[in-house]
Amino acid sequence: MWKSDDGGQHWRGLWHSQSTLNVGSIAIDPANPAIVYCGTGEANLSADSYPGVGIFRSTDGGDTWQILAPAATTGIPTRIGCLVVDPFDATHVCIGGVTHTTGGSDGMFVSRNGGLSWGRLTFPGTGPYRCHAIVFHPTIRDTLFATVAARGAQSGIWKSTNGGSSWTQLKSGLPSPEQFGRTSLAIAPSKPSVIYAISSTLKEGVLGVFRSDNGGSSWINVAGTHFAQEGQMSYGNTIAVHQTNPDHVVCGGVDLHLTQDGGKTWVARHEMGRRARKEKLRPCGPSLPSHADRAARTGLRHERWRYGRQS
Repeated sequence: MWKSDDGGQHWRGLWHSQSTLNVGSIAIDPANPAIVYCGTGEANLSADSYPGVGIFRSTDGGDTWQILAPAATTGIPTRIGCLVVDPFDATHVCIGGVTHTTGGSDGMFVSRNGGLSWGRLTFPGTGPYRCHAIVFHPTIRDTLFATVAARGAQSGIWKSTNGGSSWTQLKSGLPSPEQFGRTSLAIAPSKPSVIYAISSTLKEGVLGVFRSDNGGSSWINVAGTHFAQEGQMSYGNTIAVHQTNPDHVVCGGVDLHLTQDGGKTWVARHEMGRRARKEKLRPCGPSLPSHADRAARTGLRHERWRYGRQS
């Protein structure tokens, strides 16, 4: 894990003596940026992905870390690919994970006490399922979205409007649930009614890049034919939206792909994708809104990529 205090110009390492090097997700408490959560373990679907030990927390902006929720005692997954904090309630924390072992923990887990204890949600069914993405609506309390890959018709994108107590599967404009593999989500920070999802087929290709303009009620596929050669989508699946422009999106798998018109046209950013394909994309501050933490963790040179254009 790395941290920049100057918008990505310089970086310093924060992860030195922890019991695992495998980091799968990071979340900052929206109410207190000094509190940072780190979910360990790789939640990719390949044999060379490695587990972690649970969730760490820092209360000083990442300078020091303590184990908050050991997987061995809390029952949470050892491969945590998404971790989010409720923007309206900092004690409400959600994680999603996968397992590669028989009897291992997977799915979506929720804590209502800041990560001290956890419960597994069973809205897709009581059996095994993978949870690949969770996002909270930034302006509507108790509204959140999650993506799961389960057996058969339970896969796809789900929405809750009561803080996760009950869930509705979103289907309008989307392929049949049986076609969904790993799916990533991103809400446009400047226009939260706009949501994007990139989904894999069951054979590592791109099922589609889907856009909703009404908070998930209906969707359209804006991928066109651009992603026909993209692959490895169970491994490098990621998407992010510009901080101030809801039509500016970066997503990908092996390569990264950029649209600045809401999906009408796409261009591939081959070098950036191939050098940084494993990591998560996240929208950053307004000074460098299209930057992502993947650049830091893979050695991309800062000066070559700004606002989605190569300089």
